[in-house]
Amino acid sequence: MTAWIEQWHHDITPVVDLPLPRELEHPACMTRHTLPGIQRRIRQRYPRASAQDCCTYHRQDWTLASETAIRLLAAAHAEGLTGEPAGDRVSELVTAEGLGAEDRHAVACLVTTVDPIMLGDDGDINEGRHRIQAMIDQGVTRTVVLRLVLLDPATGLAT
Repeated sequence: MTAWIEQWHHDITPVVDLPLPRELEHPACMTRHTLPGIQRRIRQRYPRASAQDCCTYHRQDWTLASETAIRLLAAAHAEGLTGEPAGDRVSELVTAEGLGAEDRHAVACLVTTVDPIMLGDDGDINEGRHRIQAMIDQGVTRTVVLRLVLLDPATGLAT
């Protein structure tokens, strides 16, 4: 059996292009969401207040986290880093931003391979449903999505 080489990519993705989160069983503030098509675009244009007290996902300011992650990823890329090392570098750089622990954690979860937003090969959400729903509710325009590419060790080509 061939051991594939994992190569991670950070994709800056418009939130409106992400699939709608489904199968959200908790918290209650997310289980009632069914925002197809035009309703979702309206929510993106006229978001709710940035932070709400209903749950940990809605308490997070995802615009701040996403824009910070994107800016710091650009800095890591300028240093010549990509993939997992770039995410680790962002986690280092965010400590100098003066953000609280929750905000630093939110940035890290967007750029590291520990708990990223990830889409499957079928385009559906593998990880990050609750965060995506909170981003939609807050009107976040873009965020970081991690993509895993498996490379054949013999050829270096993607599978």
